[in-house]
Amino acid sequence: RNSSGGPWRNISNSNTSTLVVRNLQQSQRYRCVASNEVGEKRSNAAMVTVFRITTHPIVSTIVISLQDVTLTCLSSVDDVTYSWHRVSGSVPSRSRGQNSNTLTIPRATQPDEGMYYCVASKERISVESNRAAVLIQ
Repeated sequence: RNSSGGPWRNISNSNTSTLVVRNLQQSQRYRCVASNEVGEKRSNAAMVTVFRITTHPIVSTIVISLQDVTLTCLSSVDDVTYSWHRVSGSVPSRSRGQNSNTLTIPRATQPDEGMYYCVASKERISVESNRAAVLIQ
C-alpha cells in the first residue's frame, strides 16, 4: 500500500514467509495474506520506513579565514539523533551543534580544514551523509 493510503496490491505470489523489498524509495505499509483451502488470514499492517539523509552538507565549502563555517544535514525521519564527525581528527571543540543537524565552526582557520560528515541515528540504525570538504583561504 502506498504512503498516501491507496489500495492494497499484490506484490508477491510466493509460497514463503519472507518478503524481500529492494531499493525502497519511500515509506510503505505491508501486510501478509496467507490462504489455503480453508480460508484466508490477513496480518496487521506494518510500516516500513525509509531512513536516509535527504539534505547533505555542501560537497565543498570554501570560506575566508576567521569566517564561520556552517554545515547542514537532514534525515527522512523525525526524532533522530545527529552527530558530526571529521574524517581525519576530531571536530573542533569550539564548534556549535555537534549533536544537531547544523554544525557551525566559528572563526574557522587552516587547522579546521578537512572532510566532515554527519550521522543520523534512530534506535539501532544509523545513516551517514556525504563527505563535505571544508577549505579555508
